[in-house]
Amino acid sequence: MATVLSGGTPAELAQAPTAQGAADPVRVLFIGDSSRSQHGAVFGVPLVLRGHGSKTSLDHVAEALGTHLAPGVALRVASFAERFLVSPSWVTTREDVRRAFDAVDQTEGGYTVGPSPIWDAVYEGADTLAPEPGRKFMLLVTDGAATANTVGFESALAHVRASGITVHVASTLTSPYARDEWGPSPLTRLRRLAAETGGQYREVGKGGQQPKLWEVLGELMDLCRVDPGHEWDARRAAEGARGNAPKTRTSGSD
Repeated sequence: MATVLSGGTPAELAQAPTAQGAADPVRVLFIGDSSRSQHGAVFGVPLVLRGHGSKTSLDHVAEALGTHLAPGVALRVASFAERFLVSPSWVTTREDVRRAFDAVDQTEGGYTVGPSPIWDAVYEGADTLAPEPGRKFMLLVTDGAATANTVGFESALAHVRASGITVHVASTLTSPYARDEWGPSPLTRLRRLAAETGGQYREVGKGGQQPKLWEVLGELMDLCRVDPGHEWDARRAAEGARGNAPKTRTSGSD
């Protein structure tokens, strides 16, 4: 069960306030990895470095998402590590995006901590998006190195597909350690998650030829405003109606 912060107090997801205007045709849920291995990717900056005038990755990410909001698009923010935290409401303004990130900060002393239950987060993110009207998108930022999951990858993927959600992935792991000879590559699963939901998979980096995370997120936000076409939507809906996607969770620590 996701923990939703409502007025600073934990609340059940169903009790969290939502933005007015349920007719908004597009819902985008940003999910950022706040585990120990992802320090500085989105969340986390040492407290001693704050207030020195330079922007953090989080500042850039929030600005990119807010700048690329469009009429009819509403955004919600989530983070995962020890817990899966969701901001209290859907936002539609640039200023509210930054406050949404502050609401899901679970760093300690400015540093990210804890495990990386990616598939749990994807599953719970689908629970958040499923009851919403219109087209639904998930923007997932992670290195793919999943740990401490109670839900397996296949179960999370099936749940997302059954909920009619498109997942765009920004992968922060591009090292040579992500190779298939050591088991299923984290990047392989992230690519599948995007491809099998009609989304895009992108890799980001801190230098060289890799684009910055916030540049990629701006591009992915723009994709959320583009109708992918009725053919894909109809096919995915038909698959759900035939019951091809499991309705129950399967456990897994991958």
